[in-house]
Amino acid sequence: MMARKPSQDQSARVNDTSDISTMAAYAGMVIFIVLAYVSLIGYNSHYLKEVEVLSLFIPDIQYFKECMAIPGGLLFWAASFLTQFFFHPWLGTSVMVALLIGLWWLITWTFNLPKSLFTAAAIPSAMLLLAFLSPGYLIYVAKTQGFAYVGIIGVAVSTIICRIYMLRQPLAWKVCVLLAGAALYPLFGFYSLFGILLASLQEINNKQRNWIAIIIGMIGIISIPRITYYIPGIHLMQSQMYTSGLPRFGIDNTLAETPYVICFAIVCAFGLFGRWLASRGTRQRLQVGLSSSLFVVTVVSMMVGQFRDDNFTTYLRMDQAIDKGDYESAIAAVRELKETPTRTICLYTHMALFHMDEAGDSVFSFPMGDTEYNSPIPNLALRTTCSRNLLYRLGRINDCYRWSMEDMAEYGLKVEYLKYLAKCSLLNKETKLARRYLNLLSKTMFHKEWAQKYLVFVEHPEKMESDPEFASIKPLMAYSNHIGGDGGLIETYLSTSLASMVGGPPPLVELSLQFNMMRKDITDFWPRFILYANSHEKIPRHYQEAAILFSTLEKKFDWHQFNIDEENGARFQRFMEMAARNSRLSNETNLELFKPEFGDTYWYYYFFINNLRTS
Repeated sequence: MMARKPSQDQSARVNDTSDISTMAAYAGMVIFIVLAYVSLIGYNSHYLKEVEVLSLFIPDIQYFKECMAIPGGLLFWAASFLTQFFFHPWLGTSVMVALLIGLWWLITWTFNLPKSLFTAAAIPSAMLLLAFLSPGYLIYVAKTQGFAYVGIIGVAVSTIICRIYMLRQPLAWKVCVLLAGAALYPLFGFYSLFGILLASLQEINNKQRNWIAIIIGMIGIISIPRITYYIPGIHLMQSQMYTSGLPRFGIDNTLAETPYVICFAIVCAFGLFGRWLASRGTRQRLQVGLSSSLFVVTVVSMMVGQFRDDNFTTYLRMDQAIDKGDYESAIAAVRELKETPTRTICLYTHMALFHMDEAGDSVFSFPMGDTEYNSPIPNLALRTTCSRNLLYRLGRINDCYRWSMEDMAEYGLKVEYLKYLAKCSLLNKETKLARRYLNLLSKTMFHKEWAQKYLVFVEHPEKMESDPEFASIKPLMAYSNHIGGDGGLIETYLSTSLASMVGGPPPLVELSLQFNMMRKDITDFWPRFILYANSHEKIPRHYQEAAILFSTLEKKFDWHQFNIDEENGARFQRFMEMAARNSRLSNETNLELFKPEFGDTYWYYYFFINNLRTS
C-alpha cells in the first residue's frame, strides 16, 4: 500500500513553520548577544575589572599543581586563565559571549533539539551569565578561583560527556564512557558527575534502554567522590565531595545559587525529553511559540535579576581610580551618586580629598550617610571591600599587610592581595619579601608591567622618595611600628587610632585633626588646630567653622585670635539666629530646613548628622 503524499497545504505549513523557526533562532541569537554585551561591558565594566584583580593565573607548573590538588582543579585552572581577560573589559566580554553562544549550540547539537526549540536552548547560557552578574559584594568572599567561568566550562564538559556516550549503542562503549567520565572527577569535580547523570537520563529516554549502563552510572556518581576523598595529595572536604567545582562563597546565598539550579534543571530536561520533543514534528508551531516565550522570560529575568546597586558601582569606580592615584576621578564618581552613601563611600571620599589636600575645605560638603550595604553580609562588607586600600592609603601598613595575608589564606591567591603585600613590604623595607610577591605578578599576562615598575624600588629603594604614591603615605607612618587590633572594625579602629595621634609630620597632624572633627571631640580638636593654625598662613574653611563653633560652645579659646575670615563668623551668626527661630521644631524638620543654606558646613554635620553606624 503506497503512502499518501503530503498535500500542498501541508507542505506549505511545514515550510512556513521552518521559516518561522529559522527567523526565531536568528533573532534570538542576535538579541542574546546584544543583551549580553550591554550587561557585561555596558552596565558592569568596573565589575569585570574587579573580578579580574580578585583572581590570579600564573602560567607555571607550580600553580597548575596547586590547582590540581582539588577535585575540579583543571576547571579552576582553565577558568582562571579566561578570567584574566577581563583586564580589558571588551576582550573579556567577547570571550565570555563567544563561550556562552558556543554552549548554546553545543546543547542544541548534543540533545538533537529541533530548530523550533533552538531559542529555549539559550536558557542555560542566560542563567550562567545571570549567575556571574548576581553576586555583588559576595565577589570579595569568593572561594572559587575563576568563578566567572567554572559554570560555563563545567556544563560544556558535562554535555560533551553525554554526547560521546550517545555516539554508539554497544554496552561496552557505554560502560567505557561512564568509567571515563567518572575518572574525570579529579579534573572537573561535580561536572563529571553531572555528565554521567545526563548520559543516564539519555539512556532512560532510550526505547532500548540498558539498565546495566544506568546502574553503573549511578554507582559511579555515588562512589567516585568517596574514593577520591581517600587518595593522598587530593584536598577534599567530606562536605564538598559532591559539590566540588561549584562556585563557593564565604556564605550560603540562595539568590546566587538559583540560576545554577535552573540551568542544571533545564539541561536535565533536555537530556530526558530531548528525543521526545524532536519527534513531535507535527507540533512545531506550538514548540516555536513555547520556546520563544521561554526565551523572552529568560532574557528578561537575566536583565532584571542582575545585581544593581548605585553605591556598589560608585565604590568600584572610586576604588579603581584611587588604586591608580586618580583621586579626582574618585571624587567625580561620588558626585554622581544620587543615593545616600554607605560608610565605605564616605571613608573613600574623605581619604581622596585628604590626598588632594582639599578635605579641610570640602569634606563636610559631601553627604554623610550610613546606608546599609546591599549584601547578605552587611557587617563584613566594609572589611572585605575597602579595608586594604583604606589602611594602606592612611599609613596603617602593618594592618593592611595583615588583612591581605589573612584574606589570601581564606580566599586564595589574588592579584589584589599580592599587590598590597608587595607595596607594604617595600614601605617596611623588606625588599626580599617584596621581590617574592612581585616575581609572582611578573609572570601574569596583564600585571607584569605593574610588577616591573615596583621591582625598580626593590633594586633602588631610594627612588621611593620621589614616587608620589609612597611620598604621600610615608609621613602617615610616623608612629611606633606595631600592628593594631581592629577586630574587623576598620572604621572604628582608624578613627580611634588616628584621632589619638599626638604630633608628627604636618600631614599626620592634619589627618588627626580631621578625625577629631569627625568624632566631634572638642577637647582633642584644640591642640591640633592650634598647632595647624600656628604653622599655616591659610586655615581651611571647615577648620575655621569648627573653631568658631567650639569657641562659642565652650568659650575656652577666642576664635578671633586666629586667622579666621570674618565672613565665616557672619555666616555662623546667621546659623545661630536660624537655630534660635527654629528651636521648637524637631531635629528631622531642621535637618531639611538648614540644608539649603548650611548643608555644606561643619556646623550642619555637628548638629544634625548623628548616630552614624560605623564598622
